[in-house]
Amino acid sequence: MEHSVQEVTFHHEPGGNEVVKKIIKTTIILSVITIIELGMGLAMYAFPMAAGLKLFLKGVIVILSLLKAFYIVGVFMHLGNHPGTNAEVCRLAPRNRRAPQTHRTRPVG
Repeated sequence: MEHSVQEVTFHHEPGGNEVVKKIIKTTIILSVITIIELGMGLAMYAFPMAAGLKLFLKGVIVILSLLKAFYIVGVFMHLGNHPGTNAEVCRLAPRNRRAPQTHRTRPVG
């Protein structure tokens, strides 16, 4: 009994300069934000500062990290290309869904 295997190949065109420009732009944006985060973190340990200022810098670093995560998801998951995506991503409840109905039974007796 012989098995025949066929190779399936999908032709993929990267889109030329558009895709390269998008990758370079994404790399630069993420690099700049990372350098800012590292600079702020280094400044916390290199220079004496009040506890409130350190706490503020830590908060800004967390916000910048979340910004990078949202940007990465938007770009690499292709969410940034569709209209109305940001509103749909930020919603907590899916659209057109209702809470499950509870069925009440009559008491036995």
